[in-house]
Amino acid sequence: MKIYRDIEQGSEEWHLIRKGKVTASRLGQIITPKTGKLSASHEDLIDELLEEVFFPEMEQPRETFWQRWGKDHEAEARDALAEIIGVEIQEVGFVTADIEACGCSPDGLIYIDGELVAGAEIKCPRPKTHRRYVRECVLPDEYKAQVHGSMIFCEVEHWHFSSYVPGWQPFNLLINRDDFTRRLEDVLGEFLPKYRAAYSAIMKTETKQSRN
Repeated sequence: MKIYRDIEQGSEEWHLIRKGKVTASRLGQIITPKTGKLSASHEDLIDELLEEVFFPEMEQPRETFWQRWGKDHEAEARDALAEIIGVEIQEVGFVTADIEACGCSPDGLIYIDGELVAGAEIKCPRPKTHRRYVRECVLPDEYKAQVHGSMIFCEVEHWHFSSYVPGWQPFNLLINRDDFTRRLEDVLGEFLPKYRAAYSAIMKTETKQSRN
């Protein structure tokens, strides 16, 4: 595992490091949250990753208002979470996992006595979404694979899921490794060979074309 501390998330260097990698934020495309099995949409992710690798000049999608809102409030949300849990949260750019072609962009890493013990996924959603998180008080399905994948890639047992809206009560859940984590590891074991095979097939095609 390699931690990039001095890279700004969203920067050109950040995009370059994560290009073609299976990132935690995309794991929802390969696993079905309810069943924990390989999703039918996993081929879509393979296509997207290959597109990134072979067509890096493609323009990144524009930010929406709520994406900008989230970025604008992330620092204060991180401070609010640190106050709740009573531990400093270290900001990092990217983590390259020991698992080949995998990585994640934690919103923070948590150390105790110099040992990495947990991380944080911090959301600054629109207020009505924050209210839903508070009301349901569970890890939302749309972030389940991302949180558990971050634990796998960062080799920790715990991860915080936090939601923040300025002036409202913050929301935080401590998520632990469980059976879903193990199922996600199994699904990754199915997915990665498929991704490598697709990549190799394109490389062989390009080699044949260059010889002709």
